[in-house]
Amino acid sequence: MGGDREADMKKDWATLALFHQLLSTLPAADREEPAEALCDAARVSMWRRNQPCWPSSEGRRVGCVLTGTVRKYAVRTNGQRQIVDLLMPGDFLGLAPLDPCYLVEAVSDGTRVATFRPDRIAELGLAYPALADLIRDRAADAIRRLENHLLIQGRTTASAKVGGYLAAMSRRMQRDRDGALVLPISRYDIADHLGLAVETVSRSMTVLKRSGMIGLRSPRSVLIRNAETLAEGVV
Repeated sequence: MGGDREADMKKDWATLALFHQLLSTLPAADREEPAEALCDAARVSMWRRNQPCWPSSEGRRVGCVLTGTVRKYAVRTNGQRQIVDLLMPGDFLGLAPLDPCYLVEAVSDGTRVATFRPDRIAELGLAYPALADLIRDRAADAIRRLENHLLIQGRTTASAKVGGYLAAMSRRMQRDRDGALVLPISRYDIADHLGLAVETVSRSMTVLKRSGMIGLRSPRSVLIRNAETLAEGVV
């Protein structure tokens, strides 16, 4: 498994299914052609945990996360990592030129990313207005996500920050059959995304559990009991 391997035919069908899902606002008959065109233009690669998954020597690219989670981060002069965004299936990156100070890597094994030439994306947007709308909507989603994260970071207590973060994650992810949110990231990632110490994140989760806001089945399996209260920062 490595970044230079093209996905096999079975995985191409999975890619097509995701693009169909992203175009779900269209009637089923109208999404087939643009979804296939987007799939044909994609170069799909698979990455291992903590492996850099963004081409740095191929010129500018636009990418879409297909499976897994991708972290975008910078390393400060003191060596501390600061995560600036987490991208999940359906999220795009590279819509604007990527600043060289940012690094992009897979969070887990089997992370799959589709990349496109920007000029090809522009051509497809002209040929299929639905694809132009999709790219614009994905860019708007990224802005909203980052704005919400800034509000969470601005909260006065660590527990309110972690609670808001969990509420935001619950809006982006499906829960398991028992209603629990299975986090794709570790508490170290949460700490680096919120600018907190990992010990502070762990203590905050304990506070949220004792207050009845969440349940903890394992370090990554969290039962969100009151997402609205967490989102509002009332802890």
